Order: sequence, then structure tokens, then C-alpha cells
Amino acid sequence: MDENEKKVVKQTQNEKKELQQDNRVESFTNNHVEYLTLLNLATEIIDKQYRRYSMADTKTFTLVTSNSILLTTIGLLFKEALNDKFTLVFIILSLISVSISLYFALKQVIPLGSSGLTNTENPNIRSQNGILSYKKWEEYKKAFLSISANKLMEMNVRQIFGMSHNIKVNLNKIRNGVIFTIISFALVLLTFTGIVLANYNIHLFGEKISINNNLNKQIINTCKIQVDSVKKKDTLVKKLDILKNGRIK
Repeated sequence: MDENEKKVVKQTQNEKKELQQDNRVESFTNNHVEYLTLLNLATEIIDKQYRRYSMADTKTFTLVTSNSILLTTIGLLFKEALNDKFTLVFIILSLISVSISLYFALKQVIPLGSSGLTNTENPNIRSQNGILSYKKWEEYKKAFLSISANKLMEMNVRQIFGMSHNIKVNLNKIRNGVIFTIISFALVLLTFTGIVLANYNIHLFGEKISINNNLNKQIINTCKIQVDSVKKKDTLVKKLDILKNGRIK
């Protein structure tokens, strides 16, 4: 092989090496771009999930405020509702309904630490439960520094899945609470309507409930019995005095 042929072969080998190196760089760049794209997408989804958490908290606050107003209204109407069977039934039903709504609202306030759907042997060191699973900060530091790119992506996916489940549970609680609040509001309106009709002596479920009158009658009857007993006692005392003093004719 002459000198020119050796130069051609060497040049060809160098070109192959450069081509292979360019391919590796291009492959690494493509993989890196793909990974960054997925990481940005995961971060964006997690950010949306946190905003939905905030939205659920705002709705819960609104629900609790609405129920507080309803409870105050029920308290103001309760005395008036006692005088009519129709209003008494609906004021009690409205009280039960708003109590159930408050139960769902207060239950939603309890934070959900973990959905329990992505439990594995390796804790998610991005989550609160995962961080608290380490007893010492040195152990957490070691685990944190040993995270690989694939491991970080897996943690993001697990967090997205768990947060989505928690949001669904929270929204279901809020939805149930809103349903019972609407029912309670309708029952309060019916109670108010019944009170207005009762003032015009219109009782949809029959006669007026005379709780105060019955109570007054019982008190009067009790007083009469006591007065009669006193009178009988005075009469008996007078007769004994007459017998003692020999005044019987």
C-alpha cells in the first residue's frame, strides 16, 4: 500500500469517527431536549394541581360561610316555626340538611397527606410523607443527592397521579355539601312561606300548634289545685278551732 492509499484510509477512518461522535452528540441532545420537555410538562401539570387545591379551599370557605348564614336564619325563624306543623317540619328538615352540608365541608378541610395509590418501597422524597419518612436529615440528604433523571421523572408522575385523586375526593365532598346547602335553602324558603301563611291563619298541615296556650292551661290548673288545697286546709283548721273552743251548737 503506497503512501497515498494510507492517507485515504486514514482520512476515511477520521471521517467515520467524526460522524459517530456527531451522532452521539445529536442523540444526547435529542434525549436531553425530550427529557426537559417532559420535565417542564410535569412541572406545569403539578402547578395546575396546586391551583386546583387552592380552588377547592376557596369553594370550601364559601360553603362554610353559606351554611353559617343559613344556620343564623334558621335560628331566627325557629321560634316562629314552632306554632305551625308545616313550618315545624320544614325547619327541622332544613336544620338536618345544613348540618350534613357542614359535615362534608369540615371533612374536606382535613388535609389528605397521601392518596395511598402510589405506595412503593421507595418513598417519594418530594412529598411531605416521603420527607418525614427519614428520621435524620443526613439520610434525606443522601437520598436527595442520589436522585437520577429517571427517578425524578417517576416522582413527578407519582405526585401528579396522587394529587389528581385527592382533588377528585375533595371536589366530591364539596359537591355533596353544596347539594345539601341548596336543599336546606329551599326548605328555609318553605318555612318562611309557611310562617307568612300562618300569620293569615292559613295552616297547611292542620290547626295551629298552641304550645303556649297549653302550657298556660297546665300552669293555671296547677295553681287552682294548690289554691283548693289551701282553702280546704284553712276550712279544716277553722273546724278544729271550733271543736277545741267548744263552739259547736
